[in-house]
Amino acid sequence: MPTYFAKTMLLSDGWADNVVMTVDAQGWITDLQKDANSGNAQILEGVVIPGMPNLHSHAFQRAMAGLAERATGDKDSFWTWREVMYDFLGQIQPDDMEAIAAQLYVEMLKSGYTAVGEFHYVHHQPGGHPYEDPALLSRRIIGAAQKAGIGITHMPALYAHGGFGGQPPVEGQKRFINTPDNLLKIIRALHDDYKDDPQVRIGLVHHSLRAVTPDMLKNVTALAQKIDPDMPVHIHIAEQTKEVDDCLAWSGKRPVEWLLENAHVDAHWCLIHATHMTDKETQDLAKTGAVAGLCPTTEANLGDGLFNLPQYLQAGGKIGIGSDSHISVSMIEELRLLEYGQRLLRRERAVVKTLAQPSVGASLYQMTLEGGAQATGRPIGALSVGKRADFLVLDSQNPALLCKHGDLVLDAMVFAGNSNPVKDVFVGGHHVVKDFKHVREQEIFADYQKTLQKLSAPKTEGHLNLQLREAAAKDNVVLVKQLLDQGADPYDKDEKGRTAFNCAASNGLHALALLTQLAFEDTQEPFNQRRWKEYDLNTPSGVYGSTLLTYAAKVSPVALVQDMIKAGADITIMNGSGWTLLHCAAVMPGRRDVLKALVDSFHTQNYDSLVNALSTHIYETDYNGHNVVFGKDLTAAGLCKARMEQDPEAPAELSSYHAILEQNCHAVKTATHPSP
Repeated sequence: MPTYFAKTMLLSDGWADNVVMTVDAQGWITDLQKDANSGNAQILEGVVIPGMPNLHSHAFQRAMAGLAERATGDKDSFWTWREVMYDFLGQIQPDDMEAIAAQLYVEMLKSGYTAVGEFHYVHHQPGGHPYEDPALLSRRIIGAAQKAGIGITHMPALYAHGGFGGQPPVEGQKRFINTPDNLLKIIRALHDDYKDDPQVRIGLVHHSLRAVTPDMLKNVTALAQKIDPDMPVHIHIAEQTKEVDDCLAWSGKRPVEWLLENAHVDAHWCLIHATHMTDKETQDLAKTGAVAGLCPTTEANLGDGLFNLPQYLQAGGKIGIGSDSHISVSMIEELRLLEYGQRLLRRERAVVKTLAQPSVGASLYQMTLEGGAQATGRPIGALSVGKRADFLVLDSQNPALLCKHGDLVLDAMVFAGNSNPVKDVFVGGHHVVKDFKHVREQEIFADYQKTLQKLSAPKTEGHLNLQLREAAAKDNVVLVKQLLDQGADPYDKDEKGRTAFNCAASNGLHALALLTQLAFEDTQEPFNQRRWKEYDLNTPSGVYGSTLLTYAAKVSPVALVQDMIKAGADITIMNGSGWTLLHCAAVMPGRRDVLKALVDSFHTQNYDSLVNALSTHIYETDYNGHNVVFGKDLTAAGLCKARMEQDPEAPAELSSYHAILEQNCHAVKTATHPSP
């Protein structure tokens, strides 16, 4: 059995000098001797500390790090980032998944992570069809961990719905969707295959409360724990304020509040993020013994918010860290930002501490070791007999660590300097990082490089155009702009004759506005007649049966509306709800110039009366960004009548409104209900 000697080692009961550690062939620590002679043991040149568990990872996201750092509008959020992620994921094949994960795990090991909790929700092929082996992508992830030499808790995710209350999934979620039965089959198959491997543990993930129903949450947890009574159970929760608002609308409860009332949350559970909790939720979660999985760099990158850390720790709560989206793969940065975020929020120093442990670095390190080990369900996170031999050797010659001893080593490692002090890494007794280099680094990087070159290769024109139509339909403005910059043609048609304009007309108002504006600017002629003739301006499309001009009347510049009319757009066409262009323009604030352009196209001289009637007197106060129509009779005459009855002081021109429209705007007919 191999033995190792270190002058300084952090054991489960504190710092010790001149320690000899014995490890068996399976990677278990079998003996620890303090104040011992080195003898024939391998000398570890540096300070030895336990390796850190990374309790939350979505491996594939490492390859898209940096791709979502472009503004998509006035206010970006997790929800706009998610659209970029969905699009990127659509390209990834099994070989790609394994290559990306292996590279990520090499980076984790070099950073000081010796175990990972993989929160795995990508199960199927692009498009949503299962692989012949439903667990194929899980096996590829586990294979990547074995190749890199990191310990893994692999947790397949139940992801059944697209929103609270069992909402259907959107297009970008099709690779995630599983029934409870199919998910449990994957878990059972993986558990049976890896139950004897001490470097692999299988767990369960409920993606989020919005992705599962209450019955699923209860039943799948119970059935999974029949496979393994100590199975780890993880869930995303309360990461975004929108999630909290949506949960309140669905259940009348906040996410953590609802979960604690409806599930048996105990020490097997890990709640990822839990960013937005009330004081009571914070106290109640701490009492369960569950771990709060905190991912400071990802939470900062997505603008999530800050966890209520001091109150949670004071209540006895447990924490661990994860790199999540892998915008950063640095154990030190996660720990540092965890503390610094609290300092900035509270305007004080040394937030994470206890009466027994005033050292902030040591407190952070010890808490996250223990919480990470518990959340991943493996015997790691400490150097003691019976634990896995997962440990780091810190470079004592690192400038930040020079002349530091005891807890000062951890304080300096976390807060002083930016160079990585992790010199050697052992996992299960195997020496996987030697003198700052991973033992398979070149091989794994070469595979990763080929994968990234393939995923980043310029797309064919047809593929770009297909992506543009899909992005336009999803109202993904940032991707629409990127694809246009890459040469995608918005006028290219699919097999059904739909262009990107048609696709955007379904529900992509913002994408449509961008497309039409760019098309308008795509010429130096007075109007872009040639281009507009390539697009059928008068074909209704989308769920509301609207033409492009209908949407342009709501959102586009007046010059663009005029351009379309000159190019042959028919202003008399109504949408499926019976709304004319005048109605569509009138319900949007600040569209008086567009109303004038439409009225002018009817050659009427009654513009002022018409505009006042449409935009001022017919519509009530603002409601969700639109104006509310008076009355249930939505004919022009009915609108006037309703307004006259409710407001005796309404202007006299309302009485002539119907006649004006009948004479000059013959397209106004009965509308059955307002267009959204």
